Amino acid sequence: MKRDDAPLGDLSELFRQKAENLYRHHRWYCSEAVLLTFNKAFRCGLSDEMVVGLASGLPEGLGGSGCLCGALSGATVALGLVRGTVKGLRSRKEVRTATAALHEGFKERFGATCCRVLTRKVRHDPQRHFDQCAGLTGTAAQMAARILLERWPELDGRLDRAFLMQHEGAVAGRIKKAAALIFS
Repeated sequence: MKRDDAPLGDLSELFRQKAENLYRHHRWYCSEAVLLTFNKAFRCGLSDEMVVGLASGLPEGLGGSGCLCGALSGATVALGLVRGTVKGLRSRKEVRTATAALHEGFKERFGATCCRVLTRKVRHDPQRHFDQCAGLTGTAAQMAARILLERWPELDGRLDRAFLMQHEGAVAGRIKKAAALIFS
C-alpha cells in the first residue's frame, strides 16, 4: 500500500535512518534520539528540552540499571506521544496493544529486550557497543513507525518528510546540539 508515493517500508526506513543519525552524530542517547525523531516527524510540538527531559531516565536500560533497552522504551513513549492523545483516554488500549506488538517484534528480532543482555558481548568494546546501540536505536524507531503507519494510515498526513530526510554529519550535529543547549 502506498501513501503519498512512498511505500510504508521506505517511510519506516526514514525513521530508522533519522533516529540512528541523531544517536551517532548528535550524540543524543538512544531513547532521546527515538523520541526526538517521532516528536518532530509527527509535528507533536514538544521542545527538544521537553523531549530529552521525558526520555532522560530511559537510556542504558532504565537509568543505567541494564533493564529494558532505552531504544525500545523511547519507542514506547513515542507510540504514546503520537497516538495516545488522539482520542484521549479511549486511545490508551490502542497504545498498549501497539506497544505489545513493538515489544514482541523487538524481542523476536534481537532475542531479548533487556539492555544488559543485548550488550553483553560488546560491553567491553566501546566502539562495538556504540555501533550496536546505534543500530538498536534505528531499528526500534523503524519498528514503531511501521506499527503506527500500518495501524493508523491517517497519521501519514502529519509527517514532516523534510525533517526525516535531513541528515547531518557529526560536526554539524554537535554544533546544532551545543547551540540549542546554549540558547535555550
